[in-house]
Amino acid sequence: MAQICNKRQRTLAWNQQSFPPTNPHNKVTTLVIVEAELNSFPINGAYMDYGATMEVMYERCFLELPQEIKKQLQHTENSLKSFTGEKVIPLGKLTLDVQFRDGDLSRVEKLTFIVVRHPSNYNILIGTTGIATFDAVVSTAHGMIKFPTTGEIATMVLTPKDLLLATTKESWELDEDMEDSHVQDISISPAYPEKTIKVNSTLISLLQNSKDVFAWCPIDMIGVPKEYAEHSLNISPTHKPFSQRKRSLETKRSLAVCNEVDKLIKANILQEVRHHSWISHPVMVKKSEGSWRMRVDFKDLNKSCPKDRYPLPKIDWKIDYLTGF
Repeated sequence: MAQICNKRQRTLAWNQQSFPPTNPHNKVTTLVIVEAELNSFPINGAYMDYGATMEVMYERCFLELPQEIKKQLQHTENSLKSFTGEKVIPLGKLTLDVQFRDGDLSRVEKLTFIVVRHPSNYNILIGTTGIATFDAVVSTAHGMIKFPTTGEIATMVLTPKDLLLATTKESWELDEDMEDSHVQDISISPAYPEKTIKVNSTLISLLQNSKDVFAWCPIDMIGVPKEYAEHSLNISPTHKPFSQRKRSLETKRSLAVCNEVDKLIKANILQEVRHHSWISHPVMVKKSEGSWRMRVDFKDLNKSCPKDRYPLPKIDWKIDYLTGF
């Protein structure tokens, strides 16, 4: 208690001692934008918001971070709620060393950011937790931020550009409904009790009420009528059809292939062809529960299909986002 009182007295002392007179042009300003360093990586557009209960990093900023920092992204089960009531599922959480600097004076503290895919004029948002961690006092009226360092009090003087960079408030808080929820292993369809998924408890009723939209077996995949969409292989005319050499499978794998092919034929996904132009081998992959999954070796066919001029943008990052889910 003595330490808390001393910190509080110390904060009040340096808060009252050197603030200049209020700038009349800043009276209507509610935004404070500063520069910071995340694990020594400099960024601008750090919004200091007393209305937010946590620290938020927007996807645009996350994508610009070095690879060694992005690898530290961890999964989180909490959702966020903005001041408008909108709920957002985060991409994950990231704990970094945050440094604020005033000339030769600086201070470094660890903050945990929730990474969200949401449009924003800022890169990161520092809420009440982060401001309290730095023992900082933010004055929008004076255009200053003060925080103690090991030597003396650091004062960051803000320019009108820093104060008027944006005009919308983006406070965030944890969604209490999601905070108490946890992931469960459930069965959605009574017809297939052995097929379970891991899902947040708040989504169980939604998925169970929408079980008819899932394809539980090949026959459920009725396909898309050709008058709406039809897929064709873009095979280069300079490539001739190729048939892979016959390959024998062990008895268990051969039976598994026959069972899978029968399912696809009954679902009208496959049909028998007597004169083959391309032949690719089935490849059997064992699942974790011991059953087999059938794949087809399409390496030769893929080589004959030229790549289009419109590749998926940043597909490697999109795959990285799925890690842990």
